[in-house]
Amino acid sequence: MRTSNILFSVVHLFVVLFIIAAGIFFIMLPSLSSFRVNLASLLTEGSAFFVKLGIAFLSFGFLLLTGFYFLNRKKYLKLKMGCGKTLIDEAIIKDYLKNYWQEVFPGQEVQSDIILHFPQKLEIIAQLPKIKEEEKDTLLARVQNELGVILARKLGYEKEFFLTIND
Repeated sequence: MRTSNILFSVVHLFVVLFIIAAGIFFIMLPSLSSFRVNLASLLTEGSAFFVKLGIAFLSFGFLLLTGFYFLNRKKYLKLKMGCGKTLIDEAIIKDYLKNYWQEVFPGQEVQSDIILHFPQKLEIIAQLPKIKEEEKDTLLARVQNELGVILARKLGYEKEFFLTIND
């Protein structure tokens, strides 16, 4: 699971739990008269408590915002070429992959994604359509070789890369 998916799942879990807790709180509020009295006195006298609570919520919000920014910013593959260095947007690599999968599996949709690992390692994740068991090994060898050629010729990426196939 990608880091962005994990963070999204954790945030989603906290929001769901908060909503459930708020629902339980409001259902039980009419039967808790002493709690309502204490809550009313806290609301009228506890200004320092609310400042601390506000700072905590604000800090947590900025932490989440920073996390989402770093997860969703553009990623580039940095390649050293004979004439210098170049940056390649991951959208370009995804476009080459999309065209390649259309050539290998015409008329079928192949879900694929790329991950740029530190330091400049490329991982291609693909969910291939159903193929016969006896054809898998030859197809995977073909895909690995052809993707290596595409990455080398079109982008100048000659390092090893990871190919992850999901069934």
